[in-house]
Amino acid sequence: MIFLTSLLLIDSCSHKNIDTKTVAPKPYNKKIDKLISGPTKKPVINQFIDQTELYGLRNIKATNLYAVDFNHDSFTDLVVLPEHFSIPDFYQFEGNSNKFIKLDYNPLPEVIRGSYLSFVDFNKDGILDLVVGTLNLKTELTKYPLRFYKGVIINNKIYYSHINVNLSRGIRPTATISLFDYNLDGHLDIFEGNWYEYTGKKSKPINDQLYQGNGFKFKNATGFLFKEALYSKDQEKYLNARPSFGVSTCDIDQNGYPDILVSTSSGFKNKLWLNQKNILNTGQRLFKDFGVESEFSSDYDGKHSPRGGGNSFYSLCTDYNNDGIMDIVVGELSHSYDTEARDRSAFLTGTRKTFPPVFLRTEYHTDSGDGGWNQGDRRGVFFDYDMDGLVDLLVDNSGFPPKSRLILFRQEENHSFADLSEALGINILNPAGTVTLDINRDGQMDFISGQTNIRNSKIVPRLYVFINKVLRLKKRSFRFHLKGIHSNSHGYGALLKLKTNKTTLTKWNETISGPLPSQNESGIYFGLGEGLPQKITVNWPIILKDKKTQHILEYSLKNFQKKLHYDLVLCEDGSILLDRTQNCKRLF
Repeated sequence: MIFLTSLLLIDSCSHKNIDTKTVAPKPYNKKIDKLISGPTKKPVINQFIDQTELYGLRNIKATNLYAVDFNHDSFTDLVVLPEHFSIPDFYQFEGNSNKFIKLDYNPLPEVIRGSYLSFVDFNKDGILDLVVGTLNLKTELTKYPLRFYKGVIINNKIYYSHINVNLSRGIRPTATISLFDYNLDGHLDIFEGNWYEYTGKKSKPINDQLYQGNGFKFKNATGFLFKEALYSKDQEKYLNARPSFGVSTCDIDQNGYPDILVSTSSGFKNKLWLNQKNILNTGQRLFKDFGVESEFSSDYDGKHSPRGGGNSFYSLCTDYNNDGIMDIVVGELSHSYDTEARDRSAFLTGTRKTFPPVFLRTEYHTDSGDGGWNQGDRRGVFFDYDMDGLVDLLVDNSGFPPKSRLILFRQEENHSFADLSEALGINILNPAGTVTLDINRDGQMDFISGQTNIRNSKIVPRLYVFINKVLRLKKRSFRFHLKGIHSNSHGYGALLKLKTNKTTLTKWNETISGPLPSQNESGIYFGLGEGLPQKITVNWPIILKDKKTQHILEYSLKNFQKKLHYDLVLCEDGSILLDRTQNCKRLF
């Protein structure tokens, strides 16, 4: 059988005693010989419906998904990588038919293959540009650095042209990237997470890289990652390099500047790069790793061992318990035969508002009930699917069929998390690249999952579209689209705090995260339950013209209480727009 261990936050003088017990799903039937690639049972709770065929995506294969508006028509389209290193397929969402239609032309100037994609607007023209990443291991016959393509709309069609962007020399095993504005100058920067470099029979970690951006021009800023580039000629290696596999950003300490969360493998400790003011008063920022001090690096059992961490895939931040302190969830690869020192997937609950942040770790794992189990939590996505004001979590537990299946943790009122995936009829086998989006624009978050046949070639991978059918009743929700003029176009790296008459909800604006990342739909979604909205505060990712003041604005929401759901555009000048096609004004 499969069950999740109890998540119990230990009581101490500095921590709240929060019970996060996890409900155990019913055991799988061991007598079933037939491989079940889809959900194991019909749903007991009818809150999601598989409508893959209705939206034109039948018999589509996908391991990575990108829910992006590539043709700038305000409808979210879909880009798919069928395999881990493959040619992307572009599907345009047509509002008249409410279907995804595959483009009948190649928007790229050539046939390209990649391990992952990232769609962002580098030059602030409103059109999403494209970065193509390659892991550059033995499976790729041709190795590439990060490749950049500028997007342009011609006759309502998207086309991409290659842009020569010279980053650091050499081709690295880049497993992930994060696109954010680390110094709040209004331009997107790049954090490059590098894994193992294989030379002959040997492998060694390669240091991560940071690039400061200005449109499509970048300069190396890795020196601002404290000691990351420290190299020993005698040992022929970077002394502080670790095999980075997933990366995300967050303002963990809420000082207004984005921090970097790096997930590493092979027992190496995770890194928490906190973005600080340079003590030399140069006007530059400096990242220092506070992974050990915050207990983000590993669990307590492995704290004193150099390789006492885990095989980490991803980390994500949010304030899940609405106490004003940022929390983190981490996804791990783990097995029943691992020692106690090896990290399991966990919720890391923030315990204090003072610096540096410290987390209380609560691990969980799946167990087959026969003494042996494997778990590969490769991707996670926070979303409030039932609009109750408490974020829920989707996890791609994948790679070990027949028991590695999609997990949906629903958060209960007491902040416990229950796995409802089987009861909801969504626990598909070997899920991959799951993304969240509101496909039918009803104000409720849906999701799309791909699938792989790793470790079982009998699995016929397919794409799944699950439409949210939760009864809204009196529950309210908002979707905020940030339009940056001085900051980056989508306001990536903004911290939002929505105050209701009952609580305050805190969210971080990011759509790209994890290893070989997929990309969620843009827009920050808040479920409010039955709370009445009061205001939302946005810490925009931009320093104002005087170079000293961060741009923090409050927007009143008291005029948006008549309807149960609103889609709103927030501008840097403090205005609120009802139409996503409208433009915001410049401040200066």
